[in-house]
Amino acid sequence: RRRMGRIADDLQRKAFSLGKFIWWELFDRERGGLASRWLVNSATRRWAFEGMWPMVTGAATREQAEKVIENLLNPQRFGTPHPIASVAPTDPLYEGRMWRGPAWNSMTLWAASGCIRYGRRDAARQLLERALDHSAERFAVDKTIWEFYDAEGGDPAALERKPETQCNQPCRYYLGHNPLLAM
Repeated sequence: RRRMGRIADDLQRKAFSLGKFIWWELFDRERGGLASRWLVNSATRRWAFEGMWPMVTGAATREQAEKVIENLLNPQRFGTPHPIASVAPTDPLYEGRMWRGPAWNSMTLWAASGCIRYGRRDAARQLLERALDHSAERFAVDKTIWEFYDAEGGDPAALERKPETQCNQPCRYYLGHNPLLAM
């Protein structure tokens, strides 16, 4: 900090300003989570997992992080049998299609890293163990590491990827961003 002088001070001010923006503009107090700015006070709010990102990056306050973690563990939100659902199963837009409900192990690992950042190793362990257990169960059945999984524990082959293409199932043998070893 001393070496950077004014640059460090400027970055400190920008970080504080960004923190205030997240707290006042992105935190949906009614739901207890973070949301896109244009959806915070909108009737069209959705329960989508992107609200975890300020917690993952450390930009959320402790109170916000605890609310996000509570939602990540809640089975009605994102704490599904194979966590974390990309859209909460209780949201009307939830479906078994790509980023509209299925669980991606890479996102579960990000969520767990955010839990650890805020001292919630118990929550990280719970999310990772359930994702690993379900991935192992599916591997025992079909000898496949899937691109994404059915958040509710079903067969990933029944999910849709991109219905308008010939590739309408999650990719099989997918290690592109499936962090099983890191988990």
